[in-house]
Amino acid sequence: MANFFDGFFRDFYHSTKAGKATFPRIDEIPYYFTWPLTVFLNKLNIHPIRIVFSSMLFGVLFLVLLVSNHPLFHTALPSTILLLRILLDYTDGQLARHSNKTSNLGALYDLVADFIFTLLLFGSIAFCLIARDSISAWLAIPVCILAFFSNVITATTASFTVRLSTNEHNSQEDAAQEFICHFANDYPSDLVYAKKIHYLNLIFHYSWRFISVVLFSLLIRNIRFRNYMAASHLFSIFANSMHLFVLIIFMMLDASLLYFCFYEILLFGLHCLFLLFYKLFSVR
Repeated sequence: MANFFDGFFRDFYHSTKAGKATFPRIDEIPYYFTWPLTVFLNKLNIHPIRIVFSSMLFGVLFLVLLVSNHPLFHTALPSTILLLRILLDYTDGQLARHSNKTSNLGALYDLVADFIFTLLLFGSIAFCLIARDSISAWLAIPVCILAFFSNVITATTASFTVRLSTNEHNSQEDAAQEFICHFANDYPSDLVYAKKIHYLNLIFHYSWRFISVVLFSLLIRNIRFRNYMAASHLFSIFANSMHLFVLIIFMMLDASLLYFCFYEILLFGLHCLFLLFYKLFSVR
């Protein structure tokens, strides 16, 4: 029995982004809930990319309910669907690491799906604010645009600090370069795979990579994250999944989605304040 639990938790830690036993960041807590599902899916030999598409499907279903103002949207169903979308988004990477089926194609699918979902989410919120809540387009559209960029910039910083904490043998400059570079074709003999990598890299180039270049050029330039692990914990509150968990809370409270957009903008302000403190610390 002891050997079973030793192996169980050893496999669990291997399936996390850190790959070892560490004090979990706030954005890593859902891994503890998705781990049983990950083990079950691995037993069924389910490929992680299928989980990526399942997560996308739940995301589309949530957006359809949001835009259509279906009566079901005013129940607990949309929150449940969005929660499933989040948990499956955790499960795909966890399953890939646990089953040793990680690939650049899977990583690109995940990144592109997250970016497109975020873009469509704030577009849908803008539509709902104008059509359903009768809020002026002159207010709703600029606020949603600002909220969108606030979301992706803060989530990008969180992702970057995680990369730093899991690759401490690299310099910060090397990690930054790896973070914004194109994903290599890890199966060059597979022509279909190569085409998928190529087209997804194009989308990545004009989405997360563009945001990353702007972020590093304007905000993170000359900042030294001397303690990578501490930085990853601090900025983990800005992780992509954390934004969606907060959205669920707003929905459960039946609060206006406009307030969620204001929350995103205020969160960006807090993010800049954290970076300012790091900047001052770096100067010293």
